[in-house]
Amino acid sequence: TGTYSWSGMFRGEVADTKSEAVDLVKGDPSTQANPEDRLMIRFEEEPTPKSVTIVLWSVEDKKEIKTYKKTGKISVPTTPGRYVYQITADWKEGDGDFAFPIEVK
Repeated sequence: TGTYSWSGMFRGEVADTKSEAVDLVKGDPSTQANPEDRLMIRFEEEPTPKSVTIVLWSVEDKKEIKTYKKTGKISVPTTPGRYVYQITADWKEGDGDFAFPIEVK
């Protein structure tokens, strides 16, 4: 979990990590993937986000590779290497950033 803000009826909370997505998951184990495997991003708990943006980052050079606005199914890169997916979601109650690393074999 990265930067987020959330406000409910009786309390609110804000956290700022001040870290890039790649740094956020440094040291975390990567999920193994094969070239062109498909990812499905979904939030299982209510409420459903109003909007979701996903950014694919290269771990090697910390550069943004691609931004996805549609989150149904996303193909992982075909080039072997370590990558990070950053998910930014917005709800009526707030917003949040999440990140996870993958390694394409």
